[in-house]
Amino acid sequence: MTLLSLTVVSNNPYSMIDATNCVAVKTATNDWIYIQAGLSTDDTNAANQIQWSGGQAVPGNPWQHRVTKTVSAETTVTATLGSTNKSVNVWIVWLNETKFNASGPQDSDSDVTPPTFGTTGDITHNGMLMQWTISPAGFGAFTNVPYDIKRTKERATWSRNGTTWQQSTHVGLGADDDSVNTDEDLTPSTTDHIYVEDWPGFQSSTAFADEAVYKASFVEFVNIQLGGNWLKCSDDYAWHSITWLENGGTLWQRKAGEPNEITTGSTTVGTNSTP
Repeated sequence: MTLLSLTVVSNNPYSMIDATNCVAVKTATNDWIYIQAGLSTDDTNAANQIQWSGGQAVPGNPWQHRVTKTVSAETTVTATLGSTNKSVNVWIVWLNETKFNASGPQDSDSDVTPPTFGTTGDITHNGMLMQWTISPAGFGAFTNVPYDIKRTKERATWSRNGTTWQQSTHVGLGADDDSVNTDEDLTPSTTDHIYVEDWPGFQSSTAFADEAVYKASFVEFVNIQLGGNWLKCSDDYAWHSITWLENGGTLWQRKAGEPNEITTGSTTVGTNSTP
């Protein structure tokens, strides 16, 4: 009897990166990736002679071992029969937000950056650079796995003339805010990082009212493409930006004593007539 092959036979979504590397996305429930040995015989007594390492035994099935999807890790599953052994590397992938950079400078391994950071570099915009880290370490070295950093938002603007506030625009909760990828560095660095930048705020520095407020609440997350399908591979990460301006003559200036910030966590936007 001879060990002929070791293959992935899981029903869960997965993709073969190459002949010996399999990838799946981490899940909260106890799902599994199953690895099956192929022998020159279908005799179960022969399958009982297989020596396995990596992963866990499948109760009642000596032909298989399995790897949990609840932990982001690389697991090498090896089957040995006599002098023959075969291995498959199972990568359970997840991405974590690891840095919200609103103070600068640009991270050394990022190819994107906002025009300015924080609230002090520009009158009407706030800037940030967000780092995501791929887990497990080393998976970013695979160049044939696409990523996409996604963003949704709720955003509104207000203006005041005299004593009267009005809401000028409102984009509802969950609106798509990822029309292009030019603000993203989706090629993993040698330290498994990918990046996205944003620079929300008013487009013109010319004052059109006595005061104006831009307020937006964002949710960022990451998708990965496996086997032609896009799958979510991160938790949601909330952040927000507020720009509060006053008329400085002909141009806007930041209004002292009111919130001007770009930071982590959500903020209430809503449809009130006042900010």
